[in-house]
Amino acid sequence: MKKLFILIIVLAACMATCSSAQAQIKWKVKGTVTATDTSYPIMGATVTVVGNASHGTITDETGHFSLYLVYSSSTLRFSMIGYSTQDVPVGNNSVINVALSPDTKTISAPDINKSFFNEEDFIVF
Repeated sequence: MKKLFILIIVLAACMATCSSAQAQIKWKVKGTVTATDTSYPIMGATVTVVGNASHGTITDETGHFSLYLVYSSSTLRFSMIGYSTQDVPVGNNSVINVALSPDTKTISAPDINKSFFNEEDFIVF
């Protein structure tokens, strides 16, 4: 009888844990990230939840992403080096397609060379 009671308690705890974990995931959001100037998909763009940068993903080689969200009030942040960052509220959307525009503030190679290297830093043989 005691073993049966312990078994029932363990099963009830397991069911409560499983159901609470499933209750937290509300829905899956997916979409595509492209470039505004070329309309090509952007591979490797970062998609994160604003306020929780550890919850995110990156786009695949076709620019597609998918992410499970807990709150419908979440905002997704799309970013990629060389492109302007864009924040998009999720709302009731299950598909979010984003077009990132090239960042005009990108540092050019000559600016990097002038900023980080001096002539004496180079050794010529």
